[in-house]
This record gives sequence, C-alpha cells and structure tokens, in this order.
Amino acid sequence: MKSKANKIISLSFAAIMVFSSAAISYGTSKDITKANIFYSKTKNYEYAAQKEIQQDGKTYKLKDIKYKLVADKGAETKNVKLENLTEEKAPATKSFEIDGKKVTFTLDKDATKFEKNKKEGTYVYTARDPKSFRADQTRAVKDQNGNTFTGKLESVTKGAIYRKPITIDGEFRGAVGTQYFYFANTGTLWPYNANAPVWNGYQSDILTYLNLDASAYRITGGSWTSSRVSGNTLIRTARFTGTSNVCDYTAKYVDGSDSDGYTANAVYLSPYKVKAIATYEQAGLTTVQKVLIGAGILILAIVIALILYFLKRKKREEEEGA
Repeated sequence: MKSKANKIISLSFAAIMVFSSAAISYGTSKDITKANIFYSKTKNYEYAAQKEIQQDGKTYKLKDIKYKLVADKGAETKNVKLENLTEEKAPATKSFEIDGKKVTFTLDKDATKFEKNKKEGTYVYTARDPKSFRADQTRAVKDQNGNTFTGKLESVTKGAIYRKPITIDGEFRGAVGTQYFYFANTGTLWPYNANAPVWNGYQSDILTYLNLDASAYRITGGSWTSSRVSGNTLIRTARFTGTSNVCDYTAKYVDGSDSDGYTANAVYLSPYKVKAIATYEQAGLTTVQKVLIGAGILILAIVIALILYFLKRKKREEEEGA
C-alpha cells in the first residue's frame, strides 16, 4: 500500500513540476514598451498603435496603451495672413508641419482679426537726393488690377544709395585775346585754358558756387562745347561732368473708400500633444491560458491531497479492523 501511495505521489509531483515549469516559463517573459508622440483634437486620446511587432526574432502583441499629456491645447500658435477673403471668415483648421509630421491646428476666433482691404498702388521716385526728397502726400497711382485712383501716402521705403551721372552747363565771357579770368566773382584770377575749362581747384569752386554738398556731389571733368565772338567779346560755353549721390524711393498709396474683400491676421492653436506608451507581451499563451494553467495546478494539488487523505483513512480503517 505504501509503495502504491508513493507511486501516486511521485507521479503527481512530476505533473505539478511540468505545469509549474510551463507557467514560470511563460510568466517570466518580459513585456516591452514603445513610446510615440502624437496630437489629439480632444482629451479622448486614441493612438493607432501596431497590433503586433517583431523584436529580436520574437513576436509581441499589443497588451495595453497608456497616455501622458506632453503639452496642452494651444501651447503652440501659428500666425497666418490670409488675403483676398470674400467675407470675414477664416478656415476653421489649417495644417502645419511639426517635426516632419502634418499637424492640424484649429482657428482661435477670438484672437483672429479682420481688416477691410484697401485699394493699394505704388509709385517709385527714382534717383532722388536723399537729403531733400519728400514724397507727395497724394498721388494718382494704379492698383493691382491696373486701374488708376488717387491715393493717400501710407509709407515710403528707401532704396540703396548709388551714384548718378550729372552734367552742369556754364558760359564764359571775356575780351578777345584775354589771358586770365575770374570765376563767378570769386576774387581769384585764373589763367585762361583754351583746351578745357579747368583750373586748379575748379571742382570745389563749381560746387561752392552752386551750393552743392561736396560729400554728395563730385565734379570729374569739363570741356568746351561752343565758341563765338560778339563784337570784342569772346563767348564760350562749357559742360562739366560729375556724379551725385541718389537713391530710389518706393511710396505706397492707399484708398480704403472703395475696395472689396478682407484680409485676416489669423491665429491657429496646436492640438493636445500626447505621448502614447504601448505595452507589448510576447505572443504565446494568453493571459487566460496562463490563469487556466495556474488553476489546473491548484486543482491537481487538491486531488493529490484528497488521494493521500483517503489512503491514510483506508489504512487506519484496516488497522482498526485487524
């Protein structure tokens, strides 16, 4: 009887070890997690995680997803200028690229401002003296459609300074055969040069006489252009060449009394920025199957305990009956 009981116990113990090994083997496989950033329109976060992944030659199935808020709605804003709108209405959503992904932002209606379009036109004032230029306060200009209107000056943009060639005409009079002359009553007597109307310091003399700023104007040369005699007077005309500092000005003229459409300075808000943490378990026995294995081990242990109990009881009854 004892041998039979031992045999039963040994077989039962072996079965328990087999079930335990299987349960431990599957129970000790580690889960893996994958974190991803995504954007959600609402607080009901829902990330489309992969149902199954491969890692180190093993297959893992999605077990659970948890969410963590990274940035609240409106943490990031985008300002967009929308032109040629037919009404005071901007698109409710607009897509922007964030970290290589297209993300849909929503319109902030309170922060978005609309302006009625102004009829606009520009006029370029070319080669003007930077020290004396003044744009006209009103001017006839053409709008973007080529229609002429009279607009009021709104702004002026100054271009880069450059040098423009200039010419200055002059006339010299003196007695026929004269050897010297005075320039513009400067009080200095200069030798008359029959080849060219130049003398020592003629450049500064001309600029001073014409009241021109030497930092903005330069005289670079001179030549006679004609010669005639009237009575005993020699009359010669001259032309001086040089450069002056000038720049172009672009003036904008507007008229808001007769125009169509609107321009919006629209503000768009980012959605919720969320981190999705997906947990994967190794494919094989499911959780239910693992529970069943544990339950089977428990039942087997109870069965063995009952067998031992009845064997012991039977032995006691046999001993009492002897």
